[in-house]
Order: sequence, then structure tokens, then C-alpha cells
Amino acid sequence: MILSSNSKKIRKDSLILLLSVLNQMHLLNMEIPRMCEVAVTCLREGLTKDDKIIIKLKKRVQKEYKERLYKKRGIKYLLSNIEFLYLLEDVRSKKIVKETKNYQNEDGGFGRFKGDVSRIPVTWRVLEVLKELGIGKNKMIEKALIWLKKEWEKDTKKGGGLSYKCSGILISNFLYNFEDDEFIEKQGRWLLDDQQEDGGWSARKNTPVGSIPSYTSLAILALYLTDKEKYLKNIEKGLLWIEKKGLWKEHPIERSIIDFIKMCQRMQNGY
Repeated sequence: MILSSNSKKIRKDSLILLLSVLNQMHLLNMEIPRMCEVAVTCLREGLTKDDKIIIKLKKRVQKEYKERLYKKRGIKYLLSNIEFLYLLEDVRSKKIVKETKNYQNEDGGFGRFKGDVSRIPVTWRVLEVLKELGIGKNKMIEKALIWLKKEWEKDTKKGGGLSYKCSGILISNFLYNFEDDEFIEKQGRWLLDDQQEDGGWSARKNTPVGSIPSYTSLAILALYLTDKEKYLKNIEKGLLWIEKKGLWKEHPIERSIIDFIKMCQRMQNGY
């Protein structure tokens, strides 16, 4: 097991904090996508479906989903609705695929809403949610994977590329067994080269802001899923950075906690 006792303690303490954040969000009547993502993380960590906060949130999400408010608010709302309701066994997979496909652009990627340009973070998030909901590889997903490869190559040719985008694509490749070993190898090397001297990751190496917990957790997970033995030293170096620095409030405040707990969940249980 790569996760040390320190990482496990951070995970345990983070869940307590996340539950507090969820209750505060409910009191403040905050936006559904953020609340659902926090709730899903807590449910996967053992929070029961009959917990008071889950019951209250379920009523609100069911109402929005039934009224199809996501059609006005974009795919972020759709994904949060279906991921949360799926865990509560309240939405069917066939309907999920049909509704998600409506947001796919001709190039294969997904934007934040219909008519928006395709974006790497949105596209890999779509694939991640679909996999978590048990959706197998299909033409829609294959098209998205091909777009992610082309878009990443376009970004890096221009001297661009951001660590969280690379991590997201590597995770997507793993989830749906994207068969392009050369491309995956290049991405792995790129992510290794982008690791900071302190062991963490930022959006790009040597940026003034320094290493960031959420980007570090994503990079660790991407390398672990791709080839945990090959990238073991880099993974352990990243985990050590998190253990030393801890998690702190990013924007939004729950971001680093969710990504760290999700990293722990996936390293322990897979998808």
C-alpha cells in the first residue's frame, strides 16, 4: 500500500471537514454542482443515504433534475445531478448516455454548455462521471478520447499544456483503455518533467504560486493508474509533499479536499 499512515490521517480529518462544509453549503443554499460533488465524495467515504443532509439535498436535486434546469445551466449541472442521483439509485444509465450526448460537439469534445467550445477539463470530467456510473465504451466516448489526444498535441506543440489537463487525459485513457501506448508514454514523461522540485505539481512547473494540493493529487492519481510501479518514486514524492504541507483552502474551498480523498479512494479501490 503506497498510502502511509499520515496520508490516511489526512484523509480521515479531511472527511470530517468536508461534512462540515456540506452542512454549511446547505444552510447557505449554495449551487447544486458544488454541493453534489461534496456529497458524492462523502457518500463514497461511507456517509449513509439516509443521513439528514443527503435526504434534504436529494429533494432539491430531484426537483431540479425533473424540471431539467440543467438545460439552461449546462453540463456541469447535468453531471452533478446524475452522479448524485445514481448513487442513490434514482436515475437510469440509458437516460444518462442520451442526455450527455446532447452536449457533445462535432469535434468529439464537450463544452460547458451547448454551443461552447470543447474543453479538456470538461471532456475528461464527462468521461470520469460516465465511468463511475458504469457506462461502457461506446462511439461517443471513443470520439471524446480521440479529441482529447488531438487537443493535447495541439496544446503542447504551441508550448502550452497544463498539469491538470495532462492528468485528466491520462485518467481518461486508463478508464476507457485508450490503445495508444506511444501517446500515453509521452504524456507520462510530460507529467514527470512538470513535477516541482518539492515533489508537488502546479498548473505549470516553476510558476510563482508553487505546488497546489488539488493538482498534486490529480497528478499522483494519473501516474498511479497509468503505471504505479514505473512512476513509484514520483508518486511517493508527491504524497510526501502533501503530508508535509497538508491541504488548504483553494477556490472553491473544497477543491483540494475532494481531489485528495478521490485520489485515496481510487488508489485503494479503483474505479
